[in-house]
Amino acid sequence: GATAPFATADRRGGRGYAGTDRKSTELGSLVAGALKPCLDAHRYAGSEVVLSILILASDGGELSAAINAGSLALVDAGVGLKDLCVSAQVGTVGKVPVLDPSYRESPPGSITLPLAFLPRSGTISLALLAARVPIDRVESLLPLAIQGCRRVHDTLRSIIRDHTHATMSAASGRPRPSEIAPGDAAGASPPATDRPPPLRP
Repeated sequence: GATAPFATADRRGGRGYAGTDRKSTELGSLVAGALKPCLDAHRYAGSEVVLSILILASDGGELSAAINAGSLALVDAGVGLKDLCVSAQVGTVGKVPVLDPSYRESPPGSITLPLAFLPRSGTISLALLAARVPIDRVESLLPLAIQGCRRVHDTLRSIIRDHTHATMSAASGRPRPSEIAPGDAAGASPPATDRPPPLRP
C-alpha cells in the first residue's frame, strides 16, 4: 500500500498511514492479514497474490477503505474467494459511538476500531485498537462496526452485480437494463418482420 503525497493536509505524515514507508508497510500487512482468510488457499497453494493500493485521500478510515478496495480488486481479477471481506471503522465522538469518523471527529485519545468482517461465516478477520480500552467499551462498539460492515457488503455486492451485467452485455452486444427503452422491456413482442411464420396444419 502507498499514499499519494497530496492525500493528507499534513505532508509530514501526521496521523493514519500517510507519509512514511513504515506506515505504508504496516498498512499493507494489515490489509493482507484481513483479506487472507477469504482466499481459497487450496486453489492458490504455492502462489502469490499481489495487490497494489494507492490512497488518494487520507482523512480517516484509510485501512477500511483499502480492505474494501482490495476485496473488489480480487473479485475483478477473478480470484476465487470463500467470502467477500468487508471493513468499516467505528469510533467515539465524546462518548457517542459513530460510524466512519474522520480525523477531526476523533481527536487524540478517542477510540477508533477498524473492523474487517466476513459476512457469510460471521468471522472477524481484523479488529485493531491503537490504545488500551476497557473491554466493555469495545463490546459496545462491535455491533455498530458489524452493522457498518454489512452495509458495505450490500453496497459492494450491488457494485459487483452491476459491473458483471455491464461486462456481459458489452461482450454479447446487448444493451444493459438501464439502456432499454420502456417499449423495449423484456417480454415485449418482437417486430412483426422478426416473427417466425405461423405453423400450418
